[in-house]
Amino acid sequence: MNRVLVLLSLALTGLVLVLAGCVQEVEREPTNSATVAPATPEPTATSIPAPRPTATPVPTSTIPPTPRPTAGPTPPPAETPAPTPKLPPTVTPSPTEGPNPRLVLDVRAPENGSTVSGNAVVVHGITTPGASVSIKGLAALVGDDGGFQEAVTLTPGINDIQVVATDSKGNRESKSLRVTSLALPPQPFLLFVTEPEDQSIVSESSIRLSGRTGPEAITSINGVSVPVDELGFFSTILTLEPGPNIIDVVATNNDGRVLSTVIAVIYRPKTANAAS
Repeated sequence: MNRVLVLLSLALTGLVLVLAGCVQEVEREPTNSATVAPATPEPTATSIPAPRPTATPVPTSTIPPTPRPTAGPTPPPAETPAPTPKLPPTVTPSPTEGPNPRLVLDVRAPENGSTVSGNAVVVHGITTPGASVSIKGLAALVGDDGGFQEAVTLTPGINDIQVVATDSKGNRESKSLRVTSLALPPQPFLLFVTEPEDQSIVSESSIRLSGRTGPEAITSINGVSVPVDELGFFSTILTLEPGPNIIDVVATNNDGRVLSTVIAVIYRPKTANAAS
């Protein structure tokens, strides 16, 4: 074993010497090859540490101390203001009668200054819908469209008719008309029989009874109505019984007054001897 180790050591020593001689041979030989410049070592990038953020101190809010109230002189009591006198309410004047563009009143009949033969006339026209109309102080019937009409009684001669329209706000509009009536003046209420005469004797079985009363009266003879004309005249035929005949004539006026009259007529038929 020791022998083997000695042999190995000698072999290694010889190997080292051979290698050393080879190296020296190489150093002595000149070389024509280009000299290679030693490579410049690349700079190594040095990492620069990032700066750490510096914490900015937050200012601490300082609460000022609450000031204590300083006792001062007591203020004098406030004076109570005197009550303001109330002014009387302002009175708004009511609309006066006159032209009003918001209120329409158009009287279409009769014409102002016209003449009629009767004792009545119909007044009609148109106004603003919703307005009221009065004619000679009496309310007239007004339709939804504002149309109105009303019969007005006339007196013989000149008649002044005033038409007034009033709306919901109190505005007024008026028109005046003058109409002349040719009607006869009103006759007094009367009743008389013109024929036959009272206590008359007749020989005919039929007679005519005539008379006069008021033109607006309702007339009856023995309970039977007879017509009366516009002047108040009436006439009818009566059949008589032999002997006395009582005829009762009654007239009732439109105001309720009643007049009556009674007549007697004696019927004496003709005899045969009298006829011969």
